[in-house]
Amino acid sequence: MNNSLNPNLDRRTFLRGATTAIGASAVASSGLAALAPVEAVASVAMIEGDNLIPGEWLTASKVPLERVQITIESRGAGKLTGLTAVFGKYPFQAWTAGGGRCRFEMPVGRDGITLILSQGEVSSKVILSSSGKTKLREGNYALAAGRVNWKLFRAEAGKLLGAGGNPTSLQHLIVTVERI
Repeated sequence: MNNSLNPNLDRRTFLRGATTAIGASAVASSGLAALAPVEAVASVAMIEGDNLIPGEWLTASKVPLERVQITIESRGAGKLTGLTAVFGKYPFQAWTAGGGRCRFEMPVGRDGITLILSQGEVSSKVILSSSGKTKLREGNYALAAGRVNWKLFRAEAGKLLGAGGNPTSLQHLIVTVERI
């Protein structure tokens, strides 16, 4: 009997790999997987003219914002399923996949504005504040799930473009923050 399934993978190696995959699947479906939450990353950039400034390079607004109007527009296709705004301890589902443009008002808390970007069961927290990593100020922000190299993109008329000025397939949200 030939122990080879293909010229590159013998039967014994295949069976060892299958056993490992079954064991990993059992751990993932058990309660042990819940003990190690999946931490997702979100990327934020401020749109200023044709430039995208990574969120960690921003400076805060000179005049503190106390109450803001937020407008959310979805661009591109991908796995984003929602955006939740958190008012103190109260979450508000502000945008869901397939939804169009939406607008709402919210107070700026001591810790700034908290937005939670969702991709199915995985979510990532974005905090816009005067003292945090990503500074809060008036203007247009681009939010995307995962790590994004904003140097590979540029903005034109509020839309992200990729290399060569072509429309990008990167799914992102344009979040506009305006003082009230």
